Amino acid sequence: TKLYNRRAFDTSIERHLNVHYMLGQPVSLVLIDIDHFKTINDTLGHSVGDDVLCTVSNLMSRAFVRKNDLICRYGGDEFAIILPDTSAEQSRRSIERFLTSVREISRDEWPESVQVSCSAGCTEMIKSDTVESVVERADQALYGAKQKGRDQLETA
Repeated sequence: TKLYNRRAFDTSIERHLNVHYMLGQPVSLVLIDIDHFKTINDTLGHSVGDDVLCTVSNLMSRAFVRKNDLICRYGGDEFAIILPDTSAEQSRRSIERFLTSVREISRDEWPESVQVSCSAGCTEMIKSDTVESVVERADQALYGAKQKGRDQLETA
């Protein structure tokens, strides 16, 4: 995917949390999951799954383009994005633009049955946060997006 990995995320989130404590600047955390990715892998094979991962990663890199934005592959089909100097409300436009671009994916080499979408959860760091609490809040927002039917953004 050419994205940063989980180790880079763990280091960076700690640093951004410390900067937030010291300077009070807003920092948003976004967790994104490819909807029904396991089904794509299981029914169409890992080569199509890998192509979906790379395509989604590429779209993510286009949607979150600022030098300080950090996009990481957090797990199998889950991504984490740290948006410094950005409130949760300010990040909404970029996230929605990304989700729309994913819906519009069309690849000639994929079967017509492949419909790709993503769910997203976003939260903004608060003074009392720990790394665990901010990640948990973003994860709960992501879970909420999935519970409401997927292919959408929830904020917490």
